[in-house]
Amino acid sequence: MKKIFFLLVLTILFIPLAGCSSINLDELKNFDYASLFDFDKVEPADIHVYAPMSLRSVLEELIPTFESENEGFTVSIDYGTPSAIMKDLEDTSTTDLVITTSQKQLVDLQSKDLIGVATKKTLATNALVLFSRATSELTSLDELSTYSVQKIVIGDPSTVPCGQYAKEALTNMGLYDSLQDKISEVKSVTEIFETVEDTRDSCGIVYKSDVVQNPDFKVIASFPDGSYTPVPYTIVMTKTAPNPEQAEIFENFLLSEQAKSAFTNHGFDPSTETVQE
Repeated sequence: MKKIFFLLVLTILFIPLAGCSSINLDELKNFDYASLFDFDKVEPADIHVYAPMSLRSVLEELIPTFESENEGFTVSIDYGTPSAIMKDLEDTSTTDLVITTSQKQLVDLQSKDLIGVATKKTLATNALVLFSRATSELTSLDELSTYSVQKIVIGDPSTVPCGQYAKEALTNMGLYDSLQDKISEVKSVTEIFETVEDTRDSCGIVYKSDVVQNPDFKVIASFPDGSYTPVPYTIVMTKTAPNPEQAEIFENFLLSEQAKSAFTNHGFDPSTETVQE
C-alpha cells in the first residue's frame, strides 16, 4: 500500500513538469525521493525514565551520546527509591521506562498492572561489596566480627535495595544477628558513604559500581556467590508509556555494544541481551 501511495504522489509531481524544458534531469534522477516518504521514521520525543541512583554515573555518560546520535531526542531520568517510584507511577502516566534492581518492585508493578511483563530485559548485573575509606587497613570480610570494625553501615532493608541484599548476604553467612550491635541502617546509598567517611573504624555494604568511580573509597572484599541473590538491572516499559517507540530506541541503545563497554568501565557486568531488530 505504501508503494502504491509513493508512486501515485510521484506521478502527481511529475505531470505538471512534463512540458517544462528547464528541468535539470540529472538533479531529478539523483534526488532522494525516499527521504520525502520515510514512513518508518520515529518522531523525536522526551523519554522519561526511572532508574536507581547506582546507575547515575553510567547514564550521565551514555545519555549525551544517545541524544547526539538521535537528533531531537531527550532523556529525562528520575532517581528515587522503589517506594517513591511506585507512588509516582500510580499517580502519573508520563513514565516510559523503569530500571530497577528490586525484584519485589517488579512484582508490585506487575500486580498493579503498571508494566508490560513481556518487555523485561536485563541491562547489567552488579556485585555486592564491603568498602571503606581509601586509607582503611581492612582487608577481608572476616574482620567484620573483630574490634577492627566498630560500625557497619547498610541501607534500610525495607526501602533501599542494596540494603536488602546486604541483609540477605549477612544472614546467609550467619553474621547478621551477631553483628546487630555494629550494624547501622540508613535511608540511602549517599548516606552510607557519608557515614563511612565521617566515622572511624567503619565500613559499608553497597554495589561494586558505587565504589569503583570514587577515589576516596576502596573495595575491601566482594561477598561470595550464593550468599545473596544476583543483582540484575531490569529495564521494563510501562503500560501507559506515552512514547513507546522512542523508549524502545533508547532501550536498544542501552543494550548496544557501545553501552555495554560503558557499563563495564563503571563496574557493572554487562548484559548478554541483544538489541532488538
